Amino acid sequence: MNNYFFSLIVLVFLNCVSFVHSENSYYIVAILRNKSDKYYNEESQTVRNKIDELVNDRMNDIYDVIEEKKETYALENGKLDEKLDELESLPKEKRNEQRKKFLFLNKQDNGFYKRSLELNKFDNSTSSEYIPFESNLVMHITDVLNYKLVSAYLSEETAKTVCNMKNVLYCKKNEKLNIIGNDQMDTPVEVKRNLNKRSEETYNKHNKPEYYNLEAIKRETGWKEVSVQDVKEIKNTTFIHLPLISQSPYYYEGKRIDDNYYYYPSSAGQGIDIYAIDGGLIANHIDFDTYEGTPYERTVTCDALATQNGINETTEEQKKNCTYMEGYYPFHGIMDLSVAGGRHSGVAKKANLHMITCDDTLISTYFALGYIRDHATPHKTVVNLSLGWGYYLELIDDMLKSVNEKGIVIIDAAGNENRNICESKESPKFSSFSGYRKSITVGGITDAINENGYFKVDFSNYGDCVDIFAPAEVTCANFKDGNIESFIETRGTSCSAPIVSGIAALIMSEFPDNYTTESMREKLQQLSFKDAINNLEIIPKIKTPNYFVNNGKRSIYSPDDTNVKCGRGVNASCSSGCCSKEGECISFENDPWEKCLIENGCQSEF
Repeated sequence: MNNYFFSLIVLVFLNCVSFVHSENSYYIVAILRNKSDKYYNEESQTVRNKIDELVNDRMNDIYDVIEEKKETYALENGKLDEKLDELESLPKEKRNEQRKKFLFLNKQDNGFYKRSLELNKFDNSTSSEYIPFESNLVMHITDVLNYKLVSAYLSEETAKTVCNMKNVLYCKKNEKLNIIGNDQMDTPVEVKRNLNKRSEETYNKHNKPEYYNLEAIKRETGWKEVSVQDVKEIKNTTFIHLPLISQSPYYYEGKRIDDNYYYYPSSAGQGIDIYAIDGGLIANHIDFDTYEGTPYERTVTCDALATQNGINETTEEQKKNCTYMEGYYPFHGIMDLSVAGGRHSGVAKKANLHMITCDDTLISTYFALGYIRDHATPHKTVVNLSLGWGYYLELIDDMLKSVNEKGIVIIDAAGNENRNICESKESPKFSSFSGYRKSITVGGITDAINENGYFKVDFSNYGDCVDIFAPAEVTCANFKDGNIESFIETRGTSCSAPIVSGIAALIMSEFPDNYTTESMREKLQQLSFKDAINNLEIIPKIKTPNYFVNNGKRSIYSPDDTNVKCGRGVNASCSSGCCSKEGECISFENDPWEKCLIENGCQSEF
């Protein structure tokens, strides 16, 4: 009797065990052939072939483990994970002949299969045959430095085997990321300000055609030509962020100068590509005008869709309307590219705009960054990132290094938690992407100013890796109601980052050079206003660089006074003549010798 009950207990236990389910997930697997290998794209074709062969063999090994341990993919209901249905539809050649291996096709490398066949590079020394195969269980991601990344769909049990295979450098479970500010950017916000709220009388006065001096601005900035935008050009809309980046942030004689024009070089980012990795884009809005038929016609498009299942280039229909998920309204992505390069709300109005959709997973981020690196034009490309997570990954560190070394400028948002985001990689408070220090990290300011500059907006993160600050309150394209002429006010450091991306594009277009992330950081800080943000010093024991972004035009013009303001109060110089004690640029033609004498207070350094 006792033996009967013991046997029954064992049987029940075994039945329970058989239905224990594991959490199945995609994993990022890094495969390294030899530490001595150079970067993949710098190696000889012979070595690249050997790397491809080794990686393909490991992918076969991973696939074999999945097949052998498919029972470990049981779900909570006892059924097998449907992703393993692929095993039931394998090519007949593979099912009937175990010696045959798969040649895992690489959708990101169009020449991969062709090279494989032409060079006959795989396993010439054995009788193995290779069957071209496109799998959803094991797939290529991209190369990074001298190793390759693949994706594998693993159970907890198979992960233990795969992560300890020979040549596996890293093995990381896929996970969801956070799009910075996504939660707070779906609805309009009321932004209180003391700029841009003008009476009709003031506005009419503001429209005087000659109240700014284009020749003086060209001398000040070095721009070949100057374009000027009235930021109230659309009825009931004010592009609140644009005037702030093309004039001094300081008061003059106790009052804010009311200059609501945005000044920018007429090249306006032409020939430069701005990429955003985000949730999608609807490009039918008037802000995404391509200027068809003009000398500065440009591209505004969704280029590719990245998910944990791979990356695919868009169809013709998707090029103008793409989202990472059906039914999702991609406001965050629309905002990114609208502020960076929209016709009305954008900083670089002639730049090419590209969206790579991302499904908020780690794997899709690798797919997206790899795609941009392999398709972008070196020294003419800016990548805007407004997503991140909270711990260090060497794989991301290496990927950012790989993108930087291609000559692509990376700009990211600091985030909206009002905390230090610059902890070391060993710290549990490490933040991505800022903590890697391989991008230009942008914090946010509010335009509620006093006579001495701006304030960090209360939610903006800070720290010694935050390179520059920009307005965090913007007006951008809005397509949620189907109106292609609708704009909306919103806020977040996700708004600050594309402002800086746009300014980087202005610089690259107007002053061509072999820009990198590092050299662009130096250029932006050189053009910026130093110590213009008042409340950074009060953050205990944290030294945050105090730079407020500027596009190169610092002088202030006023509809009430055509004199250019100068001197210590506005931190601006005169392009000609002298800067008087009162802060006015005085022309020598007007015989102003009393005001231009140092003993009478002339500000000679300006």
